Amino acid sequence: MSNMYPLAPSGDGEPRPEVIDRDPLGRFAPGNRGGRGNPMAARVAALRSVLLDSVSPDDLRAVVAALVERAKAGDVPAIREVLDRTVGKPPAVLGVAVEAADADGGPAVLDDATRRVLVALLENPVSREVLTIAAEAEAMRLDTARTSR
Repeated sequence: MSNMYPLAPSGDGEPRPEVIDRDPLGRFAPGNRGGRGNPMAARVAALRSVLLDSVSPDDLRAVVAALVERAKAGDVPAIREVLDRTVGKPPAVLGVAVEAADADGGPAVLDDATRRVLVALLENPVSREVLTIAAEAEAMRLDTARTSR
């Protein structure tokens, strides 16, 4: 049988199961009371196996050659696909929008020092990631506020 590990007590006063079936690595063990897993996994694996058995290396070479020919002819989606699959997708671009206005009601103009700070923040991968997360959180907040009206 599996190892039994106690769960932490519930903070909301609701009773919790006293034990949960886990193996020594902390994974759910067979027969646990957790989810059954993905019920479609076996079917998807069988379908993927059929697909892989149906496509030969020569078939794949022909498909790739046709895609490359379309890309060479200027087909933009084909170009994008070839580049995405060979070079890799480009990193997400963080757009910076200034919604402030100056005293006259015109668009705000950033001074050189502020512009240098923004450029430095956007060039640093860590701060760019933090800014991206903050921008996504603000967009979700605005979207939630807009839909709850």
